[in-house]
Parts: sequence; structure tokens; C-alpha cells
Amino acid sequence: MKRYIKKNVFLSISGTLHTVSFPAILNNKNVNLTYLGSTKDLLKNENKISNKNKISIFGDIEYGKLNETNTSKLRYTNSNFQTLPYSKKEVNQIKEKFEKKNLKEILMFTKKTATESNFRNINSTKTDIIHVATHGFYNKYGRNLDDFNDNVIENDLLKTGLVFANANKQLIDKKNDGIISSFEIAQMDLSGVDLVVLSACETGLGDIKGSEGVFGLQRAFKLAGVKSMIVSLWQVPDKSTSELMVHFYEFYLDGFSKKEALKKAQNIIKDKYKSPFYWAGFVLIE
Repeated sequence: MKRYIKKNVFLSISGTLHTVSFPAILNNKNVNLTYLGSTKDLLKNENKISNKNKISIFGDIEYGKLNETNTSKLRYTNSNFQTLPYSKKEVNQIKEKFEKKNLKEILMFTKKTATESNFRNINSTKTDIIHVATHGFYNKYGRNLDDFNDNVIENDLLKTGLVFANANKQLIDKKNDGIISSFEIAQMDLSGVDLVVLSACETGLGDIKGSEGVFGLQRAFKLAGVKSMIVSLWQVPDKSTSELMVHFYEFYLDGFSKKEALKKAQNIIKDKYKSPFYWAGFVLIE
């Protein structure tokens, strides 16, 4: 295989290959790897200008306590979302790096302000980057929706999503109950967003539909108009993820491309933790 590997490799994958980390397979190879949503994106990939003047950051989120008598919002599960201890340091350090660059605006949503409604409001706010340090979920049964019955809901985008403040509580307002599905994200207008970084578990997964790819968060954000995103392929450890994200922004704000910045950040984590489990789970999709 080695003799056929070129310096620049473009991947537009299908089927179960969406669950494979090619950076791990090509570890120690001098390969410039680019993930594409489809082969037509090759035409859009040249001379892209990345905007990084304004960032919206969600992290260090309070999910609330889940009483034993409460029903989980994810069907047939007993989900109790735990606080991510390293996300506080992660989002604070990212904020500091943007402040040092004197960029125009930093919107910070933490604790109880990291709500689903504030995330939805990005729909009407111009922002270049969205960074979300939280739990992602992939549940083959989807989420509980009181207004529909099980026979009606078959949309695969309802089976994945992101978790925000008060997700463990039983709230009446379904548009601010702390859980937003990929189906709901797909209906947002994020066409002005250059980059979404999902610092969460399994944000690259979903139901796989043959050559159509993964029906999950990455499909949802693309439908919403996002130009590129960084997602995870497996349950990434909180500590190493936090470190990787801070290094990514450090390189990105120093002028490296998203792809170069992610690779450099992964190399630092690789030197520290060795196993691909800690650094190869994140991929950039353009």
C-alpha cells in the first residue's frame, strides 16, 4: 500500500467507512488527508478563505440532576448526563486565545446560560465559529417527543443530537429542554458559519444509509449550511480532548489552515498519549 500513497489524499467515504479513523490508519505517514462531504466538494476546496473574527463558545454546562422518578428524554434509556470536568478549562483557554488575537467578538455560554435556546439563537446571529464542548448522543431509538407516536417518527436525524443546560430536567418547553436533535439543527440557518467544532462524544456517528452516508450531526450541520466541521468518531476522553482543542485553536489562530491546525494538535497529543484512541477520533469534514 505504501508505494501508492500520494502526499495529498482526498476522501469521500460511504457506508461503514464513516466509522473508520483514517488518520489512525495512516499514522506516521507523510499524508495530507482531506475529508470531503462528497466528491463535488473537490471543486469548492481550493482557495477557501476562513473567517475567524467571531466565535460562539458553549461549555462547562450544568445539566441538572435527574431524579429516579423522571423519564429520560432519550427513548428507552436512563440517560443522566454528567458534567464534563475538563470542559471548563477548555472553553476558558479557547476564550483567552481569541482575546489575545484581539478578535471582534467572543460569545461565551457556560453553566446555566449554555441553553438550547441560546444555541438556537445563533440562527439569527452572525458568527464565524461555533465551538460546543458537551455530550453528543447517538440513540437508535431517538428522543421522546410527546406530540408524536412511535409509528410516525422514523426520521433518522432524530436519533442523534447535542445536550445543553438542564438536559436532565423535565421541562415543558421542548425548544429549550436541553436536548436538540440533528433534525432540529438541520432546520437552522447556519449558512454564515465557517466552522463548527463539536468537542463531544460520537458526534460523527449516526444511522448509515449506504452510499448516502451518515444521517447524524454532520449531515444536519451541512444541511444547515455550515462550511466545515470537526467531529468525533468514538467516545473521546474528556481530558485529552480538552488539550487537543486548545492546541487546535492555538495553531489555527496563528495562521495555519483548519486541516493543518488539527494535524499539528493531534501530533502533540500523539506524543503525549501515544494510542490513537486519544487523538485520532476527531476528523475535519470540509
